[in-house]
Amino acid sequence: MLLGDLAHIRRWIADEERREAERIQGEQARPPAPDWVVERGIGQGGPPLEVHRRGCHAAGGETSAGGTAG
Repeated sequence: MLLGDLAHIRRWIADEERREAERIQGEQARPPAPDWVVERGIGQGGPPLEVHRRGCHAAGGETSAGGTAG
């Protein structure tokens, strides 16, 4: 019984290490945040209302990503 428990714990640790490695890989593969976003009006395909810089606290609601400067 003790060896079965030990094997179970080792599998659990290996699974957790695999999940953590996948999480880190996902973070590293994530594209950079856009430099700006367009805030859109209410409804599907709503008209553009405002443009916000990255990190702007006023950006909210319906937004679509912009490009990068350069």
